[in-house]
Amino acid sequence: MHRLITGNTEIEVGIWSYIVVVLSIIIDFSRSRALSKVAVKYNSQALEADALHFSTDIWSSAVVLLGLICANFGFFFADSVAALMVALIVIVISYRLGKRSIAVLLDYAPGEKVSEVENILKSFNQIKTYHSLRVRTAGADTFVSVTVTLDNQLNLGIAHEICDIVEREISKTIARCNVIVHVEPWDLINN
Repeated sequence: MHRLITGNTEIEVGIWSYIVVVLSIIIDFSRSRALSKVAVKYNSQALEADALHFSTDIWSSAVVLLGLICANFGFFFADSVAALMVALIVIVISYRLGKRSIAVLLDYAPGEKVSEVENILKSFNQIKTYHSLRVRTAGADTFVSVTVTLDNQLNLGIAHEICDIVEREISKTIARCNVIVHVEPWDLINN
């Protein structure tokens, strides 16, 4: 801000300035991609945050590179503008990362996973209704618990087998998932 207000923005741009920034972009790009792949593979929010950090560095370095190019043509104020843009990028990415971290700490139920579980439950004709559906993530694991109601005329073995099938279907759909299905009888009064 001081440079923009005073107009004192004279900077020296040399070949090393470009080499360092371009090399930084290449290294950050490769690290970000590698971390993103591992984060998806292991469903790790810590690695995802680290990948996001490196992608932020890529954008920051790109803005700095643009500032250097402009400064090379005599537009020295571009360096100060680039610095402000880097600060803005860091603030936006920090907000997004903070929002995700708070959601994890508060056991926020991921909406897409809730929908996936509900679709699986609705696909079983034997399930009359379901309630008390809870989906939460803790680190790389997802925990699902639900109560389903089945026809009270079913014997215990069949009811147990239906619950096992539901648990397997949910576990196939959601990686690293721990599922508990509780069963209750559906009597004719509930019709």
